Amino acid sequence: MARAAQDWFHRFAHDRVPANLGRQIATTERFKAAAGEIEALLSTAERLLLDATARFDAGTPPPDALAARVIAGRHAVAAVTLATRLLGNPALSRDNPLERHFRDVQSALVHAPQEDVALQALGTAALAAAAPIRSH
Repeated sequence: MARAAQDWFHRFAHDRVPANLGRQIATTERFKAAAGEIEALLSTAERLLLDATARFDAGTPPPDALAARVIAGRHAVAAVTLATRLLGNPALSRDNPLERHFRDVQSALVHAPQEDVALQALGTAALAAAAPIRSH
């Protein structure tokens, strides 16, 4: 969903030429920086998920798989939200696919295990690992 949103954001930025600007919005520093941030968020999310998947496939489930899931979901939502906020009303029009991608990507945070459950499990493991180190 997030990559589809990114693709639409790029196409829109290349197609949109506001009369007061006289050039594609994709040529502005603001859009270039936003496109860079979106790419950083999504490529990092993909790398985390691909690494966790590769370790699962190799038979060594990563202990940080829940963290990868949480961070990848947050990055996907942040990337699509950034694109939506930057484009404003056109992004929220039902005539444009970004509106649907924005709604759909929100589901990344509510699928099991939900973020609060994943973070609680990560925190429990982290605290348990640190317990023997501390003395009373």
